[in-house]
Amino acid sequence: MTAGLRDLFASTRGIFCVLLVALCTVFFALGKLSADQWLEFVKWATVSLLASKTIEIASGKISGAPPPAKE
Repeated sequence: MTAGLRDLFASTRGIFCVLLVALCTVFFALGKLSADQWLEFVKWATVSLLASKTIEIASGKISGAPPPAKE
């Protein structure tokens, strides 16, 4: 699990997704979003992160480029 979190925070997309979810959570806590709206936003933020990573890896395999380096 720590490797997954390390990968999440090593990417710009991952940090941006975490910040968006945190911001959405603050709006929920302030009563600006309902629970359904919060859930919908978090779902789409997560799907967007996973889809962009999948597209990046798939396009690299198709083009023959090496996978992104892990630090």
